[in-house]
Amino acid sequence: MVVTVGMKAQGWPEFAIPERLSPATPPGDDVGAPEAGLRGPVLDLVEATIERYRGRPVVTAWQVENEPLNRSGPRRWWIGPDLVRAEIATARRTDPTRPLILNVFAAFNRRLDVAASRHGIRRLLGLDAHQPEGEALALLNPGDVLGLDVYRRIGHVRGGRRRYVASSRWAANAARWRERAAAQGKHTWIVEAQAEPWEPSEGRADPPESCRPEHVVETVTTLRRAGYDTVLLWGVEHWLAREVAGDESWLRTLDQLRDPAG
Repeated sequence: MVVTVGMKAQGWPEFAIPERLSPATPPGDDVGAPEAGLRGPVLDLVEATIERYRGRPVVTAWQVENEPLNRSGPRRWWIGPDLVRAEIATARRTDPTRPLILNVFAAFNRRLDVAASRHGIRRLLGLDAHQPEGEALALLNPGDVLGLDVYRRIGHVRGGRRRYVASSRWAANAARWRERAAAQGKHTWIVEAQAEPWEPSEGRADPPESCRPEHVVETVTTLRRAGYDTVLLWGVEHWLAREVAGDESWLRTLDQLRDPAG
């Protein structure tokens, strides 16, 4: 089990900040900056969470925030490297026995990569300092884990029509950063592999066009061939909901994942 610690977790709206601590940070800015006043409370939360659960053997690693270096959520906030570095230090001090994970959303397509980047258009320069994978890797120690989020197809509505955008670089990007991390004595996991549809908010297709069970099998098989031993799936609750609705096709995917030759 991976436990995420900090103020930003998986699932919309991602940032979970108590109203009494809600900062006046403008949209698109660093919510981890000193003037936001969150450094002390966040570090206290990281320490308290790890202290509470570090005795549980089921916990294999601590994930520090969720995509902290990416802009996301309704206000497109991000958490700057200075606070992330302090969170990592706090987590390591509180439990030096487990690896730490930093995950990133990246390599989808140019438009979404720029939108999710705190560096804006500079993200396209290809420099490590402007890529969330490179930034996260630089913050980690040997033995820690760079986490990649792999989404292959996302639906949206534009001009009143359902549209889909796809990533053509997800497999090559995953392979490249696994090699980069290994050269530094660091690990790479897929901490979110798309395993449910990401359909437009209106006029959803049935069957979905963004992700189907066979796509999940293809994603996991490709990542295994790229050398990934740890691939965590995002969206298994969708499988259970479909089972309740009488559709067991998603759950049957598990059999193929256990036995790729089956």
